[in-house]
Amino acid sequence: LMLIDPHTGDVLAVAGAVGEKQGDRVQSFAWDPRRPAGSTVKPLALWAPAAEEGLIDWSTVMDDSPVWEDDGEPWPHNADGTYRGPVIAADALALSLNTTAVRLLDTVGRARAFSFLHDTLEMRSLCPAADGSPGDTTTASLALGQQAVGVTLRELTAAYTVFTDGVYRRPVSYRRVTGPDGQVLLENPVTGTVALSRETAALMTAMLTRVTTIGTASTLKLTRETGVPCAGKTGTTQYCCDRWFIGYTPDLLCGVWMGYEYPQPMEDIRGNPCIGVFDGVMRTAERITGGADAGLRFPMPPDLVRVTVC
Repeated sequence: LMLIDPHTGDVLAVAGAVGEKQGDRVQSFAWDPRRPAGSTVKPLALWAPAAEEGLIDWSTVMDDSPVWEDDGEPWPHNADGTYRGPVIAADALALSLNTTAVRLLDTVGRARAFSFLHDTLEMRSLCPAADGSPGDTTTASLALGQQAVGVTLRELTAAYTVFTDGVYRRPVSYRRVTGPDGQVLLENPVTGTVALSRETAALMTAMLTRVTTIGTASTLKLTRETGVPCAGKTGTTQYCCDRWFIGYTPDLLCGVWMGYEYPQPMEDIRGNPCIGVFDGVMRTAERITGGADAGLRFPMPPDLVRVTVC
């Protein structure tokens, strides 16, 4: 688990594993291992670039039907095994439909999607195409989150800072180290890169809020019990070897991964346990920061026009 201030990139809390600490400088699952991101990559690689370029908005109609069939077998599958036909973009993301993600990748383009993740959002663990290998520029990687190796929880959580106000902020665990006489030994300045417009970031937050109300994270209790609004995205990888939830409120961002040290299926675990972990941590964190009593709301830029659609 990693808890970040999305407005600065400051790392506020880290849990590298469960149980008693086994030693010093041991592997931290929050910083070190690379795991496939599953559907948590969809808003970053696809929906955000498409919205920024005016290719989709909230109510764009998308096609939830098989992209193709091989010997009568439809592909790709959705998690619930059903196809809905026409759906709006907000619901396609909330329900994490694989069919619409594959089609949207064709619209955005693999080069644009990969560049946004790897270069703009600094997800350097992704593998560029090289020496005849496509690396992570494939449909499986960019639309379905099945990367060749994977990404770290730190990279993935930090990437979601872009939905705060359109600025990507690199995570920092210290600001400055000084010696006994006050001289600066190490300095880690807080920096940000404008990656999206404020309007696109707010639109994405509105769609990701729908994930927590009618979508794959609708079991989340944070908003119902504290009134603090929450947005986020779930992720599951092949054979349920990895579970993810990256979620955020107006003042805090928290990423949770769950899995085994050596990947093995977690198909016997019902639902997404990362949501429960997130719920418990964030309810405590919001009480500590006073967010639960501050009437927090996600910002809505005045240039973003709200309309009613049929």
